Amino acid sequence: AITLPPETELAPEDGSKMEPSKPLLVYTDSNDPMELAHPVAGLTSPHFALTSSMEDADIIYSYRQLYAPGPNNLRDMIESKISEGRAAPLVNQFPYEGAFVQKDHLGRELLKQHGLPRPNWAIETYDLDVQLGEFVGAAILAQEKHRQQQVEKDEFSLQAEEHAPLWIIKPAGGTQSKGHVVSRSISQVLKIVDAGGDSRVAQRYIVNPICYNGRKIDCRCIVMMTSASPGQPYLYMHNRT
Repeated sequence: AITLPPETELAPEDGSKMEPSKPLLVYTDSNDPMELAHPVAGLTSPHFALTSSMEDADIIYSYRQLYAPGPNNLRDMIESKISEGRAAPLVNQFPYEGAFVQKDHLGRELLKQHGLPRPNWAIETYDLDVQLGEFVGAAILAQEKHRQQQVEKDEFSLQAEEHAPLWIIKPAGGTQSKGHVVSRSISQVLKIVDAGGDSRVAQRYIVNPICYNGRKIDCRCIVMMTSASPGQPYLYMHNRT
């Protein structure tokens, strides 16, 4: 299991309950909190009201990493509220949730927990910010293994090189396959890294994926976590894609 650091409980710890007649104040750092696609845009109920003050908010929905070290640390604010007898806000984040949602953090955490060799279910992943050398070494070994197999089969040719191991390069964050590059060329991967920009990971490309009617599929589910320690996930069962 992935180990997360101890954290402050984000639900009220003093047993107090917010007054039902008083609207819950919602803070968000979106540039346009009323755009239709925004998660708080539907807060038309009199039970909710937007606020520009994070400290006054009962609910915080942020796109920034709120648990980063610094004088405005969210944990410090929550602990201060609790010490004053006030209810802690509900927050859409957990400390180090990047272990779940960031590809580089997830790969690093899997390696930390399981070591080498990786479990069969874990995709071979390299954080190119800190594991570029390991990736290059693994890619060279994979190419040599592929060539040796072709020689043993007496099938080595230039065409056989077109079936050398594939790697997929992905931004550490983001969705929808944006910024993904698939390549057999180590030099091309090095050029991508040299170009700078977002952090990236390199993963061994799965060439024999599970298909539906001859097409690759993407299985997703919606999970809500109300606590990370202990883990308390809830799975939404009515809209699986």
